[in-house]
Amino acid sequence: MSKKFCSILLIVTMLLTLVPLGAWAEEVTADTAADELLQNTVDTATNTTLISETVDDEGISLYTSASGSSISVDKSSAKVNNNLEFILDLDTAVDADQQVVIFAERSGSLSDSDTITVEKAGNAVADAETTAHKGYFVLAGGKDGGEYTVKVNSASAGTVTMKAYVVKGANGKTIAQIYNGDNEIIKTALVGNGCTGKFNAVSSEITFDTVVTTADGNTLAAANDTYIGAVANDGVDYYKVNLMVLKGGSKAVGEKVTISVDKNGATLSKEEATTSATGKVDFKVYANKAGTYTVTVECGSMSQEYKFAFSEGAVSQIKIDSVTDKVLPVDYKETVAMMVSVYDTAGNKIVPSTDTCNMLNNRFTAVVFKAPADSLLEDEELQFNYNTNVCDSIFISFTPDAAGEYTIKVYDRNTGAGDTAVLRAAQFGEIDHALISYAADTYPIGEKTPNGIVKVVDKDGVVTNAAMKQFSYTGDGVAAFDSANGNITFTNDKAYVGEKVTVKVVVNNNYTAETTLTIADRPSTLEFAPVRATAGEETTVALQVLDKNGNATAIGNPNAYDIDVQSAVVTAKPNGAKAYVNADYPIDNAAQFLKKGQSKITVFSDTAGTIKAD
Repeated sequence: MSKKFCSILLIVTMLLTLVPLGAWAEEVTADTAADELLQNTVDTATNTTLISETVDDEGISLYTSASGSSISVDKSSAKVNNNLEFILDLDTAVDADQQVVIFAERSGSLSDSDTITVEKAGNAVADAETTAHKGYFVLAGGKDGGEYTVKVNSASAGTVTMKAYVVKGANGKTIAQIYNGDNEIIKTALVGNGCTGKFNAVSSEITFDTVVTTADGNTLAAANDTYIGAVANDGVDYYKVNLMVLKGGSKAVGEKVTISVDKNGATLSKEEATTSATGKVDFKVYANKAGTYTVTVECGSMSQEYKFAFSEGAVSQIKIDSVTDKVLPVDYKETVAMMVSVYDTAGNKIVPSTDTCNMLNNRFTAVVFKAPADSLLEDEELQFNYNTNVCDSIFISFTPDAAGEYTIKVYDRNTGAGDTAVLRAAQFGEIDHALISYAADTYPIGEKTPNGIVKVVDKDGVVTNAAMKQFSYTGDGVAAFDSANGNITFTNDKAYVGEKVTVKVVVNNNYTAETTLTIADRPSTLEFAPVRATAGEETTVALQVLDKNGNATAIGNPNAYDIDVQSAVVTAKPNGAKAYVNADYPIDNAAQFLKKGQSKITVFSDTAGTIKAD
């Protein structure tokens, strides 16, 4: 039975959780005047553990405490008098002497304008506080664990922040004492920074009648609230928005309309307009970078958001990013001999993907342009490949058939434009020594490592894969060992945390090599590497898995777990800022994340300041 890697909960600035997981946070500051380092901070107030240390054939089990639960946003915006929705996930039943209290805050204070209701499996859940009130909901002790839907309704526009606590010792206490804290109350936050949603004002006078068309005049209907069909090609393709502004049901003449877009990469044909004699305003949205953009249109108290998706522009240019510096052994396949990048007509680097790779093979050619005299490979065409289990880029594999230099050319079959690189090959001589390594040097208790990687090196430094090899080990804490492939399954016992295991390999019954692996505790948190962030630019933040003792570790065999991101939404940002966080990379590159314990996320803000997100 395959194990299930029980999700990553991302709290960005950032609070990201991974297999058991203590709560952590990181602040991302984007500074236009002077770039600031992103600072790592730990939220000790929540100290939330989501997953226990128990590992069995069914995976990693959940911790048996309501304080290990979570609250997250499900529907983050609504018009007034409609519902925002949040998900309260209790991993176990609430103890009889406990309560789960959900608060709604406005501007840092307990709200008096937001009504909270709770449902479980579509059925209403009774509020333990029976007197009429707003701003909070009390889930009584004894309630079952599982997923609850928390609905918030208000007639007041603005942002509401939801916070949930497991409370003990609250009998006889007022809601103000629970909210503000009391010496006799033990209160544990499910999510320290809370989750936010926004009620948008609904004007009784102004409404919009909107028609969106493509550049060729075809009318579009939004799919899942997003308009789709345009290509990011710097204005050749675009969306045209035709807006009829109505006031009290009649055409609004001479009204000021403002238009804004949430991030760099998209451009508006106008940012401000005045309605015509027929009450109309029109504008275009075009982009030079693929992505989904949110355009906000405002007129008086009326505000409406529209989402526009732009696909990758046509591939225009190809470049060779890197070439292996190794001397390749003859008749040996170098899987990643070189890596390439492609760019669209606007000069934007196109994100590597299977689709991008297919586009390359359809329009571009990789060929052996020049080969040694005794090679048969000259004019041989090579394939562009994309496999995230191998690397993050589009790559070319190569197997030399003779010693010497090979010139590889990549070019556009339509224009001939491209790039070249040189690979060197040599006959593999007499073996001088062997090498052994693993994807990482530290793995947790209870986990199985990937295969050992064994190479042999000749006297001239030419490297190739070892054929005949036999593994052995010395050290404690090993539950199972594969002597043919070098896989180690470490004992699931904390007593072995910190132990060293030395793996030895013998190649061709003659050449030996060894390496040392360290046994870590269970993965607990993620650490972000310091980077510089600039307002208006997407920033990549590298992350490393840490165990419960704060030591860097991998997670395990790349096939051991599935990965899921439960939440990646901005919860705090500078006033008026457009900001987002993207945590797709660990999922898209799951194998690398699991076997190395490393990955990355991206963060964006168009305004200098601090960004936080769940």
